[in-house]
This record gives sequence, structure tokens and C-alpha cells, in this order.
Amino acid sequence: MRKRRRGVLALLLTFSLASSLAACFGGDDGPPRRPNIVLLLTDDQDAASIAYMPRLKRLLTDRGVSLSRYYISTASCCPSRATLLRGQYAHNTKVLTNAPPNGGYAVYHRRGLEQSNLGTWLRGAGYRTGFFGKYLNGYPWGIVPNTHVPPGWDTWVSPVGGNPYEQYYYTLNEDGRLRRFGRAPEDYLTDVLADRVDGFLAKDDDRPFFAYLPVYNPHSPATPAPRHRGMFADVTLPRPPSFGKPGTGKPQELRRLPPLTAREETAWAEEYRKRLRSLQSVDELIGKLIDRLESTDKLADTYVIFASDNGYHLGQHRLGPGKDTPYEEDVRVPFIVRGPGVPAGKTVAGIAGNVDIAPTLAVLAGVSPPGYVDGRSLVPLLRGSVPADWRGAYLLEHGPAPKDAGGNQADRTLEAPEPYRPGWGPKTRTSLYLPPYQAIRTATHLYVEYATGERELYDTVNDPYQQRNIADTDPVAQRLAEQLHRLKDCAGQNCRMADR
Repeated sequence: MRKRRRGVLALLLTFSLASSLAACFGGDDGPPRRPNIVLLLTDDQDAASIAYMPRLKRLLTDRGVSLSRYYISTASCCPSRATLLRGQYAHNTKVLTNAPPNGGYAVYHRRGLEQSNLGTWLRGAGYRTGFFGKYLNGYPWGIVPNTHVPPGWDTWVSPVGGNPYEQYYYTLNEDGRLRRFGRAPEDYLTDVLADRVDGFLAKDDDRPFFAYLPVYNPHSPATPAPRHRGMFADVTLPRPPSFGKPGTGKPQELRRLPPLTAREETAWAEEYRKRLRSLQSVDELIGKLIDRLESTDKLADTYVIFASDNGYHLGQHRLGPGKDTPYEEDVRVPFIVRGPGVPAGKTVAGIAGNVDIAPTLAVLAGVSPPGYVDGRSLVPLLRGSVPADWRGAYLLEHGPAPKDAGGNQADRTLEAPEPYRPGWGPKTRTSLYLPPYQAIRTATHLYVEYATGERELYDTVNDPYQQRNIADTDPVAQRLAEQLHRLKDCAGQNCRMADR
């Protein structure tokens, strides 16, 4: 009963804080206006790369709050995006991977998750909603017609054909109408999306708006706009202490990786520069968004949020280009907010993650999130402080996918490409098998349990690059294991109780 009472009090406090934020931009006459919300999401962007985005710093970071401990619960595109839209961990959305049978748009659509998510909540509350960019991996792929517009969106602009990752030669579904684009400079996808969202923001409409803009940059092949191709020629590939080093006590699969080669490092350095170049169009997009909001006198009433769907590793721990691991490079990403009532230039260290985006935006919009939501509202953190009873741990997941009727691994994307035999010799980076895992991240530790039975524990204060596995020697492992076991199958309010 006491825990339930604390939960109710916390919820009331969250709504009170949201009302306080709203009052910051309301007039003296009548009820406060509901805020506008713009959410810009990049694809595979590591936290460090924001240093190469000057407009982001000047217009958002210096004018708002940055969350320094913002994590992605499943560091893979589709599971992360499903979590963002629903406010649920992957073990509850069941979107575990990027493709069927246990992931991708196919699972999201089949389970009816389109019927209740951030878009439907806000549109149902009277918001004008717009979607511009990458939806979920596998949309539409014959599951629905190419003209399908998911529920909850007044304006819909999303690629349905071609290869939008290349930024050229793609087809857009624009409110149920298909339009093909070619290779002309003006066909660069990020610029086209910038133009579409600009028109949405400029529209004369008394309703508050929510614009969700998930761009494709800097996802591989990280194609830059023509005007940015020559930039960063002298920038070198970062080599943190974990670069090329597996560390001690890593899982068997990582210990089998060979040393990095000069050819790999040269190729990855160019990939790194391409990623930075591709982000410049996103940086320009931020400037365009702010300019439009200012010119229409809407900036003071608008929350502008910047985040990424997951991070990216490039040589750390001897890993080739990629994501999916529980390590810092893959799970910690930027999260920056400016808006009414948000202090300028402040960094807040409360633990947060993508499971919190949906309930946060719902509360800001004056909407009560559904009971199935696992995350919590970040409104207290947006005010610049961390409550004393705030979350102490965040759940990280990579599978495991459920078994089929015969007891076999149902999703081949999570199955070892060869029998898993500890003690085997070296292997190539491209054949790396990352076992399914469940983990928790606290302010001081990362604890991981793999499906193979292997465990990892890192003291992230004294070992920030996660090089010394102390799972077998530090008694903290037992306490974190117990908390992980409470979190790994949690749902709804139980998640918010188990993560303290």
C-alpha cells in the first residue's frame, strides 16, 4: 500500500510540474495554451558527434537542458523506435529485432500497436500531428499498401520504396500519394524532409502541433549532401582507450576477434568523416526549424527535442562498425531539449531513456499516458533537477527472441551462425555473434547477463571505457543481478517501481 501511495504521489507531482511548465508560457487570461512539440531523431548517432554540429549547440544545447545519462533500452533501429512511440520496453512491444518473425514493422502492425501510440494520443487530444521520415524497419514491405498512413497522423511523409539510406532514388508516401525522387541535388532526402516539415510548421492553424522528424542521417552509407562532401578532410578517427582493445573478461565472442588492421582503420576513418558530413544537413535543419518557429512567433511556445535512436561503435572493443552491444558507445546517445520553462545551458544527470519519451510528451501535452506505459515522465528533469526518489537503474535488452513451437530459436537474426563453443579460436569481425543479453545501467555500473551464461560488470566511474570485467570479484554484481531480474519482465507501473 505504501509503494502504491508513493506511486500516486509521484504521478501527481509529475502533472503538477507539467502544469508549472505550461504556466510559463500561458497568458494571464484563460487557461494556459498547450505547447507545440518538435521531436528530431537521428539514426545511429553516437553521443560524441554532436561536437561537430554548431547550430545544435548554439540553438538547443546552449538554450536548453542536456541529459548526460540518456540510454537506449535496445540499441537497434526498429526496437528503439517502437519503444519511443509506445513508451514500452522491447520485451513488452515484442519488437525485438529489425525484421520478422520477431521484429520489424510486421510485428508492430500485427500486434495492433499502431492503434495506440504517441501520434494517436496527441491527435486524439486535439493536436495537429505530422510525421516526416523513417518510420519502422520493414514499412510497408507488402504488409500494408504503399499508400498506408498509420493512425494518428494528420500529415504523413515517409519513404516506401527505393533506398532512402542513400538519400537518393526513393519514393515518398505523402498523405497517401506516391512521389518518386531521383538524383538531382534538390532530391537529397534530408533536405526534402526539411522542406516538408517547414511547410507543416508554417501552416496557419490554431491547434497546437506535434512534428516528429526521424531522419536517416548518419546511418550507413552516411551519404552527405553535395555541399558538404569536402568537409572534415583532416579529422581523424577517435581512438579512446577501448579502441582496438577487447579488455579483460569480455564474452568469448569478443575475445576471439583479431587485432585491428591498418586497412580497417583507414576505411573506418573515412566512414567516420562521412558520418560527420552527413550530419551537417541535420544541423542545418535545426537552424531552419528554429528560424521558422521564430518567424511565426511560435518558438516561445514550442519544445524542440533532439535525440538518436541508438549509438554506434567504430573500433572500440575491437568491434567493427555497428551497434547492438550494451557498451556506452551504443546505448548512450544525445538528448537535448529547449522550450518554455526549461533552463538554458544546463546538464542534468538523472537516468533517462527512450522508454520515457512517449510519457514525457504526453504529460507536456496534457494527456494521461495509458496504463501499459513502462517509462516515466522526464518533466522534473526538464526543469533542471533530479528528484530524490528518481530512477536508479535502466533496463537494456538484446533479445532473447522467443522459441518456435519446436523449441528452436524463432528469429535467425539472434541465432549463432555456428555452434557456440567456448575456447574456439579467432574469427572475423563480420561473423561476430552477439548473444542475446539483458542488462542494467546505473549511475556507477553496467551489469550484463548473456544467454550464454556469461556476465559482465563494469565500474563506470573508475572504468568509463568498460575494459575490466569485475563480475566475478565485486559483490555489487549480486545486488544488480537481483534488480535486473525484477526489471527484465516488468510491465507498466511495476517497471517504475523496479527501477528505483
